[in-house]
Amino acid sequence: MNIEDLTRSFEGLLAFNPHGALPIQNEPDAYILCKEDAYGVFIVSEREAEQQQVESQLNKIVMTRGDRIWLNGNVETHGISFLCKDKSLLRWFAPICCQFLSTNLREELLEDPFDIFDQLMELTGNKVGGKNPSAVFVEFLTYLYLFNMHAQAHDGITITWSSGRATHDLEASDGSQFEAKSSTTQEYKYTMSSVFQAVNANNYDFKLFFCKLNEEADGKSINDLVSIAQRMGCDMAMIEEVLKNNGFGERKRKRYEIKYVVQEALMFDVNSPDFPKITPEALNGVNITGIRSVKYEIDLRALANIRTPLTDEFRNLLRYDLQDGM
Repeated sequence: MNIEDLTRSFEGLLAFNPHGALPIQNEPDAYILCKEDAYGVFIVSEREAEQQQVESQLNKIVMTRGDRIWLNGNVETHGISFLCKDKSLLRWFAPICCQFLSTNLREELLEDPFDIFDQLMELTGNKVGGKNPSAVFVEFLTYLYLFNMHAQAHDGITITWSSGRATHDLEASDGSQFEAKSSTTQEYKYTMSSVFQAVNANNYDFKLFFCKLNEEADGKSINDLVSIAQRMGCDMAMIEEVLKNNGFGERKRKRYEIKYVVQEALMFDVNSPDFPKITPEALNGVNITGIRSVKYEIDLRALANIRTPLTDEFRNLLRYDLQDGM
């Protein structure tokens, strides 16, 4: 389908069926789609995938992997959607959709849709939303620290790195929970986005890892951490899935070789009574009618009595590929 035909199809569907889908002629398993005040295209995929989204800088363009639509009556169909939320951008968005529909890119699209999204957004000057490289780097590094610690202890505890939908960044098989946060500035802040984020009803171990990074040419990249993980014997299928869901599939990692050195690494005990937190119990007796959410920032410099320095341990992890173990 050419650009003009696709543009007219968008206009027609928006005008007469703003919540429908139409097959695209000569494009196998491809549909024009309108849903929830957005319009775009949908590619059918039989590959099982957890629903994940990435958005453009102004949140006007969104790609959803593992999206679901209903075709031919009530047949649920899984696939990848590429939608625009701004009708004024229709004639600008149609040419991008034509590239998205290209059969030459179809296999690559199905394998790593977020990488294709990144490339399309780069062409238009739109930076992709979502986690930045430093955030993914520190989560990955924290995973390696926890994996290595339990591997040396031979305690049988396994570590799971969240794909982004769980409450916490990392979890252990014994119920322990971990948050991993990065900073490339001089700030020492941690944001609590919910009164439930610090809740630990079963009294499991709950630690916050905070890591300050500098970008330096002789540092390590996410790709380097992949190599270290392979050498450690980590679950590479899980790691690749998490990286892909966070927008750092193999192809993107090769294009974005941002290297970091660890300036400082700290661990905080969130379960400690000295760790400041707003929980549902803390709001007992307080009128919270109409309050939809609570978000607050913690200055970690004020928590010196419950922090554990881990700078040397994290730096040693980055040298793992140069050593025979640790």
